[in-house]
Amino acid sequence: MADCTPEQAKLVDEILSIQRTDYYRVLKVDKSASDVEIKKSYRKLAIKLHPDKNKHPKASEAFKVIAKAFEVLGDESKRKLYDMTGTDPDSRSAGASGGGAGHPGAHFNNFQGFGGGFPGFQGGFQPGPGMGGGLNEDLLNMLFGMGGLGNNGFSFTFGGNGFPNNGFYYSNQPGMNARRRAAQNANAQRQGQGARRGAAGREQAQWTQYIVQFLPLLIILFSIIINSLTGDSSSNYNNARQFHGRVPKYGFEKGAGLDVERTTPNHNINYYISEKTLNNFQGRKNADTELAGLDKYVEGQYINELSQTCQREKNYQRELIESAQGIFYNDWDKIERAQKMTLPHCERLRELNLL
Repeated sequence: MADCTPEQAKLVDEILSIQRTDYYRVLKVDKSASDVEIKKSYRKLAIKLHPDKNKHPKASEAFKVIAKAFEVLGDESKRKLYDMTGTDPDSRSAGASGGGAGHPGAHFNNFQGFGGGFPGFQGGFQPGPGMGGGLNEDLLNMLFGMGGLGNNGFSFTFGGNGFPNNGFYYSNQPGMNARRRAAQNANAQRQGQGARRGAAGREQAQWTQYIVQFLPLLIILFSIIINSLTGDSSSNYNNARQFHGRVPKYGFEKGAGLDVERTTPNHNINYYISEKTLNNFQGRKNADTELAGLDKYVEGQYINELSQTCQREKNYQRELIESAQGIFYNDWDKIERAQKMTLPHCERLRELNLL
């Protein structure tokens, strides 16, 4: 055990020293432990006992012991049955006195038989020698369908709460145990479907929360897209006659070589080009037509820039107003300031009768 630490060896020996069906002690949890506590303890032990991590010769055996314990305690129906009997619910031959010694559900004390008796019993059932007030193997087999006592044997069937259903269900038909297992499997499938539906519901609620959080942003983006598709009267300048050829350098402020002033035809917007640019146009065959095309192009660019910037100003104003509107109260001072804020590019569009 050169690769096995003293702590790992101690844990393996400790697990193997516990009665195999004493599942709560195996997983180091109380009988009142929740499902989360059981899973947490199992994972912690599994990491320490897995043969890939623990090189003790019997680590694999100890790992199987805790895996079996978790298989029973991690399943709600199996755990309830185990709490009642103290035996492995999957075993077909487990006796009440074997493996459940530490649990109250392992014995049925002061059992006095069935009184007048049932078919197949003469004069009722009386505890045999050595039973010590508990159940022997034949009685457990009779109670839980792990074998019949002749053709008239019977078994209890357990409901979802872990307690016997009212009445007895005779098992003289072949395949009763198989049908009971099929019913348990169907119940497990229903539980799994319920868990999946619950997870789907939580995921849907989470997505709904995301949508609510980002709804204002989505509204703003949607309005921008609609405006870009439909546009207003100012956006119609996108359809104005475009300037053909290379656009010369121009500006709306005089200076930096832009010293020749020109005015656009529709809205009398002043802009500037260089004298060299003007001379180049005048040397062409259709100079006046091309300069008129340049005037219209510059005017269209100017109006489009105003329109886009105005839209950004409106969006910012809308964001301020929406941020001041709460679920329980509104910040009216903030809303008023936002409503009164100046939108200079929008005002310029109004001056041009484009808004």
